[in-house]
Amino acid sequence: DSIDVEDKEVDRALEQQMSNMISQAGGEEQAEKALGQPLRVFKREYWYDAVTFIFIYKLNSNAHVDIRFVCNS
Repeated sequence: DSIDVEDKEVDRALEQQMSNMISQAGGEEQAEKALGQPLRVFKREYWYDAVTFIFIYKLNSNAHVDIRFVCNS
């Protein structure tokens, strides 16, 4: 078995996270104010952390795997 973390999977996770932040903050402008930066910057800066999070989540779900990253960027 192997663990693949694809760009579109990371993008979906980040979009969901940002949607939750916007909802909790009461709007996009409020979310950006709370973050102290535009959401597009947050997404770009957090992207590799999200890859790591998804990878670890999948790794914990599998006992024995071959490690492989798929990055089209």
